Amino acid sequence: MIYRVLTCALIALMCWPAAAQNPMGVSTTWEELAPNFYGVRQGTGRSLVITTGQGVIYIDPLNAEAAAAGLKFIREVTDEPIKYVIYSHQHWDHILGAQVLKDAGATIISHEACVKHFYSHSHPDLVMPDQTIGGNTNLILGDVTMELLYYGENHGDCLLVPWFPQINMPFIVDLVTPGFIGLPTMPDYDPGEWVRTLKEVEQLPFENFMSAHADAVAPKAALVERRMFLEDIMAIVKRELDAGTPTDEIVAKIDLPQYSHLAGYGTAFPGMVTRLRSYYVMGW
Repeated sequence: MIYRVLTCALIALMCWPAAAQNPMGVSTTWEELAPNFYGVRQGTGRSLVITTGQGVIYIDPLNAEAAAAGLKFIREVTDEPIKYVIYSHQHWDHILGAQVLKDAGATIISHEACVKHFYSHSHPDLVMPDQTIGGNTNLILGDVTMELLYYGENHGDCLLVPWFPQINMPFIVDLVTPGFIGLPTMPDYDPGEWVRTLKEVEQLPFENFMSAHADAVAPKAALVERRMFLEDIMAIVKRELDAGTPTDEIVAKIDLPQYSHLAGYGTAFPGMVTRLRSYYVMGW
């Protein structure tokens, strides 16, 4: 798999193939991202697993099948107890496997703003957090210090960015998908707050970050590229709306060849224009 080869070359670590097959036929793979930091990938999503010497931290358990495979993989490298599950945010594609890990002894943590979403958008596999946090919070376990950074509204209003100063890498969920232009309709994103958040995350002292989608490890340049693209397309849409250009003609005005290497370039523009029209015309 190409992304595994690139990841290994980038961080100069040995990766090994490890996979389990879930009942839906989608393989779950196990990747070493940094010493004691592992990715559990199923389909387009990735969990982050950290062994600390005193217990395991599991961020975003995806779904029951992926979490069960992740637990099996963990037991191949450590007998440490499963101490914490962290929900990065409220979306089901990242969090529905928590019961598997709670049954193994984990305490589940989310931002407090996620709780209202859990009640208003319930799911039979959704496990409510045991603890919530209200802002930036440090969690120290064994040899690992994890800073859960909260940047306010961006992709929803309860997203956390786990930052690991000992390896100088954050784990970034959904704010950036390396190699892709982004979801067309920007669902659940506030475009302006998204740009602000990316600028603030850029201030962290890292060269590479771990990603919940696409490449397991990507350079900071991928985050900067996402922020610059958003700024550029927002500026074009705003300019055309101010000039009175009909919405259905704005896509033809978008010419951003510096981003043409990104998957979804062009095809995502109609949805983005529709979303940005709401942002600039309706205020949401």
